[in-house]
Amino acid sequence: MKYMLDTSTVVDIFRGNKEALFKFDLALDQDVSASSLVFSEIAAGMQISPKQTPSYLLAKNFLDLVRAENFDKAAALEAGYLFEHLAKLGRSIGVMDTLIAAHAKSVGATLVTANTKHFARIPGLEIVNWSKPN
Repeated sequence: MKYMLDTSTVVDIFRGNKEALFKFDLALDQDVSASSLVFSEIAAGMQISPKQTPSYLLAKNFLDLVRAENFDKAAALEAGYLFEHLAKLGRSIGVMDTLIAAHAKSVGATLVTANTKHFARIPGLEIVNWSKPN
């Protein structure tokens, strides 16, 4: 199975959520990535911590471990559809989340997120929550 991590899951992993850590560890033998957009959100968070602090180093090691999936033309086209679709329904989920959802859909990945209610608005998007017990 192909998994794409959302920032909420990455944060839960960083915070030591046992369920998220366990499922992340199990899935590493499979296809696990994060959108380059999620990488940018993590990088923004890294700016808060001085270099060499444990939280900074944890984020850096994570970015080195997980493969970045580059946001491309297919993702951009899917995002355009989703922006319009959600706007018509009056159910927007915000710019970054729409882009991340579109990216996961465009590569055929299951989005791993702690925000399942939010991302459930996206038609055809497979989602799973690693932060809670099954």
